[in-house]
Amino acid sequence: MKEIRSIICHPEKPEETLANISHAIEKKLLIELIAENTKKTFIPKSEVPLGSGIIIRSGGSTGGPHQCLIPYSHLNQSAYASAYWLREHGINIKDCQIFNALPLNHISGLMAWWRSECWGSRYIPIKPSLMKEPQLLEQKLESRNHIEKVSKIISLVPTQLRRLIKDTEGIKWLQSFSIIWLGGALLPDDLASTARKLKIRLAPCYGATETTAMIAIQSPEDFLLGISKYSIALQDVQLRVGKNNRLEVKTSRLAKAKFINGKFEPIVNSEGWWESGDAADLIDEKDGKKIRVLGRIDTAINSGGETVYKENLELKLLNAASQAHIPIQDIFLASVNDKEWGQRLVALFRLCPKTEKKLDSKLFSILKNIVKDWPPYERPIAWHNCPQLTRNSQGKWESKKWLIWLQKEVIDKRDV
Repeated sequence: MKEIRSIICHPEKPEETLANISHAIEKKLLIELIAENTKKTFIPKSEVPLGSGIIIRSGGSTGGPHQCLIPYSHLNQSAYASAYWLREHGINIKDCQIFNALPLNHISGLMAWWRSECWGSRYIPIKPSLMKEPQLLEQKLESRNHIEKVSKIISLVPTQLRRLIKDTEGIKWLQSFSIIWLGGALLPDDLASTARKLKIRLAPCYGATETTAMIAIQSPEDFLLGISKYSIALQDVQLRVGKNNRLEVKTSRLAKAKFINGKFEPIVNSEGWWESGDAADLIDEKDGKKIRVLGRIDTAINSGGETVYKENLELKLLNAASQAHIPIQDIFLASVNDKEWGQRLVALFRLCPKTEKKLDSKLFSILKNIVKDWPPYERPIAWHNCPQLTRNSQGKWESKKWLIWLQKEVIDKRDV
């Protein structure tokens, strides 16, 4: 009998969630992992596939958000691919401690635990509340840091890294890791520069739910040297670029299907390649194929005949604001239609909490002055201070949410 077991992933109850997942795996069930306060997906009995595996949400690299079906064997292969990478870098997987600060309903969070099961490594879950208290984080976990020959590994998103790197205890904790796989979003230049100065061993990586997590990683050594932004493809992955530099991936661990519009559909094309939503550069070298992600194609805009990748420009703006000593914590670029240009950009930003009360009219003039010599298609036509601006738990923007906020903001100002 085909059965789907829906499991709510409580972020503050990781042990309970893992017990439920383990029990379902023992019964070889099909498991749907869902976030807290989220409804389970209604999948008609006629659409429930045979076999065991995980149904997990993707942010939608292409075609919008959807659920991906990933067999257990694909999760195993992903774990062994990252183990092979670690061995190449002189790390014995048996000596690893795997820390997890990401939700289990996120592919990177799930894979942290799955790797520990495949490798026979120690798994250490970290509750979100603890991640916000770097001093407590160090105190509660320090007893696990003094084992000889241990290699500490963790996966983070840039938002988490930025929060930790602002705190002395957070820095100390980050410096204790052998590998910090960093993904979910592009790494801002200012954050990368700070991490290098502090000798934090970041390993920027690229992957997706559809690829069962990481498919390319930059070594900490290359990151610390700062000589390249390219990551090397893992040994079980083929990469190529298609039309408009769209990154395409072929590997035997691709998700089996996606559930969208009430049914499961294949994610690959007729040749077995998955077409991502990202544009990329690829180069071939002796040590493998290297990849540099340019930005998301589905959020790129055409402004005055120029293609603008918003993620790259957000990082450029953050870096410029940092150099000008403007206390901006994050920036989201919304696109609006324009008769002459096609589309133009509007910037939403969130200031650091301690400076929020000091906001004055000069700030907007300073921001406009920073970009005055930039190409017109890169200059926002308006700036909005948005104290509520935050990314989701995966470190990504929920674009529709902030477009609605912007529309309301414009209407409210007109009514004043």
